[in-house]
Amino acid sequence: MIGMVCLLFAGSGAAVSVAAMEPPGEADARQFISQLAHKAGATLQSRELSLEQREASVHALLREGFALEFIARISLGKHWRRIKPEQRVLYTELFSQFLIRAYGARLAGFSPELFHVDSAASRGEQDMLVKTRLDQPQGPPLQASWRIRLFDGKPKIVDIVVEGVSMALNQRQEFSAVIQRNGVEGLMEMLRVRGSAGKPTLPPA
Repeated sequence: MIGMVCLLFAGSGAAVSVAAMEPPGEADARQFISQLAHKAGATLQSRELSLEQREASVHALLREGFALEFIARISLGKHWRRIKPEQRVLYTELFSQFLIRAYGARLAGFSPELFHVDSAASRGEQDMLVKTRLDQPQGPPLQASWRIRLFDGKPKIVDIVVEGVSMALNQRQEFSAVIQRNGVEGLMEMLRVRGSAGKPTLPPA
């Protein structure tokens, strides 16, 4: 799976933000993931913020930590080149809202005390892969690898591999299947529905 992810990202450095031609430092990448996790945990556990404020804060952290425009383009694959510029703008915003709500919901119940950064190593010419472990009360720890790349000098997450499954590759396959059935407009409608504000993505504190 890691090899497939490397092929997916090869030659795809072009994005709205400028990607660095060398990976972030090992220590910087480890610190970036650790700080992001602990900021999210502190927000989720805060008793001083309302549910809406906590959700907004978590969503802001995700916007800051993920290379959303880059991931949006990778997830659309070859179809990115086939859509008009105005469609790209709309798709990117719909994708960003969809991804933020999806990962915001997955953070429910997250405890930073159980989250550990185990290692970091360069992956290709631009990326650093940070491996983490999330201890669980029941069952084995959840293993994840975070692919980090510098954009305009700032580290951003471009992919997450959880138990061997790449977020970017999985998203690309899903989107391709939706486009085959319903076209790009059908994909954007799906993203609009999934990313629209509905019930809170986080539980009450």
